[in-house]
Amino acid sequence: MNLNVYVWGGIITAITSLSISLFVYFKNRKGLINKTFSLFTLSIWLWSFCWVEMIISSREATALIWAKGLSIGNIFISVFYLHSICVMSNITVKKKNILIANYIFAFMLLFLCFFTNLFIKGVAPIFSFNYHIKPGPLYILHFLSFIIVGCIPLFPYLL
Repeated sequence: MNLNVYVWGGIITAITSLSISLFVYFKNRKGLINKTFSLFTLSIWLWSFCWVEMIISSREATALIWAKGLSIGNIFISVFYLHSICVMSNITVKKKNILIANYIFAFMLLFLCFFTNLFIKGVAPIFSFNYHIKPGPLYILHFLSFIIVGCIPLFPYLL
């Protein structure tokens, strides 16, 4: 498959998520749901913008910088998603400890992402991409933990 398909997909995702973020935020700047949902979609924008830059980078060092940038979005997508769901469901107070733990874990991952290779080992050419992330052990833990924790508040509504 041509790399252009991935690049255009990332660009469309970035434009769409940034547009939604700004629209929702300016619709009601004081509303907590607007703030948290805007941060969620802003994280998607950051992830998709940096992802495009990473896969088209011509130098490994540049690609690694973009990979770390997209990791900021990656880490906070799940945090702001959970926070948005809790606000929408009116369970923010009941899930306060889970939210606090998520934010603390996210900032720890952010620190480890930039100062160790536990989150991102590096970048390397793969398939048709110039560069892509080589995940570290915490990268996988991040996905598993936030998927599990992100679903917990939804269980009462699914039963």
